[in-house]
Amino acid sequence: MKLAGLQLSRQQLSACIDTYQGAIGLDANNAHAWLGLGFAYLHNGQDALAMAAFNQAVRADPSTQEKLTPLLAKLMAGAPIAD
Repeated sequence: MKLAGLQLSRQQLSACIDTYQGAIGLDANNAHAWLGLGFAYLHNGQDALAMAAFNQAVRADPSTQEKLTPLLAKLMAGAPIAD
């Protein structure tokens, strides 16, 4: 997970997505990995995939919903997301 965070911070988005997907492959209930994958997709301009990943994060850990609600609302409305 630290590697994926580093890759995200360096804008190595393809590698970051692969790393988060690998973590999810090991534990599909890893909400942190789903969140990271969502942000990687978001930074990569893949809003639909980002939204799906964020929804998976909420399924894995319902406590993330409150924090993600404003972001998900913007994604659903097609509003621009500030980095």
